[in-house]
Amino acid sequence: MKNWCIYVEKILKDYPLQKKLVEKYSETLEISQNGLAFCLEQKPFEKTCARPEWEAIYYTNLDQQVLRCQWYVAAIEDALTQLTPAEKKLVELRYFTPGKISTEMTAQKLFISRSEFYRQRQNALSKIALRLGIEIVEKKQRVVGLNK
Repeated sequence: MKNWCIYVEKILKDYPLQKKLVEKYSETLEISQNGLAFCLEQKPFEKTCARPEWEAIYYTNLDQQVLRCQWYVAAIEDALTQLTPAEKKLVELRYFTPGKISTEMTAQKLFISRSEFYRQRQNALSKIALRLGIEIVEKKQRVVGLNK
């Protein structure tokens, strides 16, 4: 399997967890904004508002990680709209279903052969890779034979 395929598959496997993280973070942010508004109303040097420097760095890094997750979630959701229904079903079964589902099991559930599974998977991963901005580099096959 090509390196870009492995990378895209890892992103797809992480998608359900990233989506939950983004949803939980959004809920937490809505709740904490009420507390933040209270904090901003206080005097600037009161102890209730001051956050240690390490905590500010931690939250800044967390915000950056969540923004990255939000980008991946949005990109994957956009890419899914560009897949055929068969490719979308394959991606959902193979990568978004909890637990490890084998290639054979996925092909059986989709009522397709293994070779058709691999063809559809390759097409879906290519479309998703392009949406994620991943360059697809195919190695050219070396022809061994007559040299004239």
